[in-house]
Amino acid sequence: MIKLIITDLDGTLLKRGNQSLDASTLEKVEQLKRQGILFAAASGRQYPNMRRLFDYVGEDMYYICENGSIIIHNEQEYCKKTMPKQVSLELIQDILAVDGAEALISGARTSYLMPKTESFYNRMANIVKNDITLVEDIHTVEEDFIKISMYMAGYERVPQEINQRFREKYENVLLPTDSGNGWLDFVPKGSSKGTAVSYLLEHLGITPEEVMIFGDHENDISMLTLTDNSYIMAHSNDYMKQYAKHECVTVDEVLETMLEKVEM
Repeated sequence: MIKLIITDLDGTLLKRGNQSLDASTLEKVEQLKRQGILFAAASGRQYPNMRRLFDYVGEDMYYICENGSIIIHNEQEYCKKTMPKQVSLELIQDILAVDGAEALISGARTSYLMPKTESFYNRMANIVKNDITLVEDIHTVEEDFIKISMYMAGYERVPQEINQRFREKYENVLLPTDSGNGWLDFVPKGSSKGTAVSYLLEHLGITPEEVMIFGDHENDISMLTLTDNSYIMAHSNDYMKQYAKHECVTVDEVLETMLEKVEM
């Protein structure tokens, strides 16, 4: 019996490119919760952004944020991991030195930005709708960071030469992950969606057989491989499809089938 559903957002529960959830999706989440099935979102997004997405159904959900660097439930923080400060400052400097690259710097509840372009600020503040803190000098920020991302507009993936150069320099101290759509994320070593999901299962006393997990990209591999009840999106590339047991066109169709079974 499934007791917990965990889903990635961008490209998975969120239709590709969408920045809001359909009302019908929210209603399915609410119906599942009424049936006693817990619901969690696992994303590279920040917590305030994720909480707003789920609107009236978001209370009492579990939020695995910033690619697994922190879990938040009812405003309480769990499993939080931070980056070594000097390493994170060097990484930010290296990202900003790349032509056409922007840096998104994540605290537990805000995104710190030193945008090169107005379009990047507009994207994060008004399209993605993150909580934003603008800074002139990142050295003045006292909070330790839980994720740092490179963004290159117009790319499906950060160009290979740049991707490889950053991985070779930082992979011994941080975990680099390609999140698609021009994003290359770095989180503390030992952080991942899979690590966070494993913590959550233990915390809730739920077995891998009792969880259902949805994903679509590289940053979902570590959680998809935790259960046989794993679903990869049909639009994902063939490489990704080896990491899930099932395939679906939309998360909604699987949730609808579940509801039909539990309401019989």
